[in-house]
Amino acid sequence: MGQLPTAQDIDAALSEAAPAPKASGEMDAIMAKKVALPPVAMGERGFEVTTLEGAMRLAKIYIEGGAVPAPSIKDCENAQKVMARVLCIIEAGKSLGIGPRESLANIAYIRGRLCIWGDLAVALCQRHRDWAGIECVWTGSGMDRACTVTVHRNGCPDAVQRFGADDAKRAGLAGDVWAKYPDRMLQNRARAFALRDQFADALMGIGMVEEYDDGTKEDTAATAAAALAG
Repeated sequence: MGQLPTAQDIDAALSEAAPAPKASGEMDAIMAKKVALPPVAMGERGFEVTTLEGAMRLAKIYIEGGAVPAPSIKDCENAQKVMARVLCIIEAGKSLGIGPRESLANIAYIRGRLCIWGDLAVALCQRHRDWAGIECVWTGSGMDRACTVTVHRNGCPDAVQRFGADDAKRAGLAGDVWAKYPDRMLQNRARAFALRDQFADALMGIGMVEEYDDGTKEDTAATAAAALAG
C-alpha cells in the first residue's frame, strides 16, 4: 500500500492546479461586471422566493421600505439582527402557508417567541377543512364582565373558553389598550385559548400575541431604519 499524501502534498497539488493570476486590468473588468442578484419573483399573491439568498434580498426590501412593524425588531441592536429577525418571521409564515407580506403584518416577536395576531389565527383555522364556526357570548358587567368563546370543529367536541375581567386582574393585565378596549381584549384572550385547543394542527403550535403580551406600553420601540443605522 502506498503512503498517504501529507498536508504539504495536498497544498502543493492545489497550488499547481490553481489558475494563473489574471492581469490587473482583466481582473478589474471581471469585478466591474454586474453580479446576478438572487431571484425574487412577483407571483399572484405578492413576492415569492425559493432560496435563502432570495429571502435575504426580500427582507432587505421590506426593511428599506419601512414595512417591518417596530415591535417585531425593537430589541435588535444592529442590522444583522434585524435581518435575522425578519427572516425568522418570513420563515414562520411560510411554515403556516402564508406569504412574506402577511407574515410581517401578522407575526410578532413577544418575549422571546414568534406569535401571531388574533385575526390571523382565525383565518388559519377558517380555511381548515373541518372548520364549523365560532361563537362569542358576553355576560356580566364591571369586574363580572366576561367573554365565552366556543369553537366548533366537525367530528370533535366543542372547545369552550371563558376569559373575564377577574382573570385579567389576576394576570396583572393593564395598559392603554386594555383601558380603551376591554371587551375586545377579553374576547381575544378567550378566542386564542379556544382556537388553540380546537385547531392545534392548523396553528402548528405557534403562540398568539394575546397569550404573551400583557398590553403594557413600552418606550423602547425602534424602527428598522434606526436599527440599521446603529
